[in-house]
Amino acid sequence: MMRQQLVPSRYREGSQAGLRPEQRPGQQPRGTAISPIDGYVHPDFSRVATVFRHQIRRTSGGAAVAVYHRGELVVDLWGGYRTDDGDPWQRDTMAMCFSTTKGLTSTALHVLADRGLVGYDDLVADYWPEFARNGKERVTVRHLLTHSAGLHRIRSIIDRADRMLDWDHMVDALARATPAYQHGERLPRADLRMARRRGGAACVGATAR
Repeated sequence: MMRQQLVPSRYREGSQAGLRPEQRPGQQPRGTAISPIDGYVHPDFSRVATVFRHQIRRTSGGAAVAVYHRGELVVDLWGGYRTDDGDPWQRDTMAMCFSTTKGLTSTALHVLADRGLVGYDDLVADYWPEFARNGKERVTVRHLLTHSAGLHRIRSIIDRADRMLDWDHMVDALARATPAYQHGERLPRADLRMARRRGGAACVGATAR
């Protein structure tokens, strides 16, 4: 791929990507067909901007995307709205992160296992004694890593969605939770719940030995 200078600031690859150059943030009223998009993109990656704009148009919120290719930032775009009042999404707007937490906490546990600090078939309660309640006494680290601990029904253990942002509350809630089924029987999908479970086990495991 030939290296070309990134298109600075306002996204200007609209004609090539099937997009129109966006107006300045705040100029486009919320609810219209066009949401504000800002940033820059390498010409070879203009397709990313096309997909990003289509995604922004499908939601009333906002988002950002950054792509590095061989160490070079080739896409850095953001757009949509960060508030219900129509404030535009900015380059440094913070957002909740789902699913990526699983990879991070899994990596932390694998590192601990590689160092001999955690065993995959060890009981979670060996590292996190408070976890051994309500049928979770025999749940292992492997069960957490394979989505098979039966702790995927997050709405049954919290009363408000914002509780997910409170680490201590979630760790305590999971320690008190009752599994939806016997550990090892099923493999449901999980997101923040897995991060909390793995994170709790990893944090305790890192300090317990």
